[in-house]
Amino acid sequence: MKFTLENLKNSSIYLKRNREEEIRRNYTKIYDLSKINKFENISFEEKKNLLITIKKILLSTNDYILSSNTLEILKYFLVSIIIFILFIIIYCPLYRGYYLSPEKQTFNTYEESTFFQKLYCYFFFEFIEVIFRIILNAYKTKKVKKVMRGYAKSIIDQSQIENNYHLYINDFNFDLYIFKKSFFKSIYKFNEENKSFLNNTKNNFYQYVINYPNVRYYDWDRKILNEKENEIADNVIQTIKLAEKEHVKKYGVSVFIVWIFYFLSFNNLIKGKKLISLLYRLINFIFTKIVSIFLSNTFKGSLLEKQEILSRQYIQNGYFIVLNFCTIQIFKLKDDYIDNTLNINEIYKNINKDVVNLNEKIIENNN
Repeated sequence: MKFTLENLKNSSIYLKRNREEEIRRNYTKIYDLSKINKFENISFEEKKNLLITIKKILLSTNDYILSSNTLEILKYFLVSIIIFILFIIIYCPLYRGYYLSPEKQTFNTYEESTFFQKLYCYFFFEFIEVIFRIILNAYKTKKVKKVMRGYAKSIIDQSQIENNYHLYINDFNFDLYIFKKSFFKSIYKFNEENKSFLNNTKNNFYQYVINYPNVRYYDWDRKILNEKENEIADNVIQTIKLAEKEHVKKYGVSVFIVWIFYFLSFNNLIKGKKLISLLYRLINFIFTKIVSIFLSNTFKGSLLEKQEILSRQYIQNGYFIVLNFCTIQIFKLKDDYIDNTLNINEIYKNINKDVVNLNEKIIENNN
């Protein structure tokens, strides 16, 4: 087929990802699927295969991590502002009236910091914390998108054998391009036997995978899931929240220490000792980062334990759950993949090995 703009128009469609519909969790309108009817002479079977492939892509690219990260930072900054207001309106007068009364300052005089000095000293490390979170979130977002992009491309690779249409997904925003294979071959040396980036990696044990960013708020589109998957989603969310509560209870003393440093900083800031106040905030910042690293490692271990419990529960229903620190994955296994001659321990180990190898390959090779 000769390449012309008219042929390109008639032999391809562009499906723009609708972010507003995705935020509304309306998966049937995330892509304008009516455009598929634009293809002339497309059969019912071909259209069905395309729709199945697109649904699998949607399941593997639940892309709301940016909105969740933004909401998390906004909530953090809002809480910081509220703490500062309470510090100025309530804590300053109380501390000044009780601990810094004239009779208690016979030998020690002080020059209280001005409002703008308090504002600067307080928000100096708050801004550093926000910048740190933005950088950390950017790293996590990149990793989550790598996983989603990798599985979407894997689904597309698998679909090429069944469909007479070639799909391409935009790496950045997950827009879709669909070409007729006959036209695509004319403009690109397309070979159905081309090896994907997952070559030599076991990638045929699942029908599809549901990927969610492991971030708070769990803004999941539940209408796209079947009854069993909704049950699994409920159990996953409850399990993660339980793990978070266990950690808060176990390491709650660290929160008490953080507040001690906050009040030491406040006290010195009121007395005009701005450098000492900033020093306490610096110590607090370093302390929270060390604790965060420790908590992250122990939290990952806790998630692995709970992942095994959940997966054992649903393997016989054909599902395998992964509670990774950056992504939550629900694999729908192929019906004939589970070897029922093995005990549940062996089944779990075998599937987990395949899943770990597949995820590692996607992270390493999906640029």
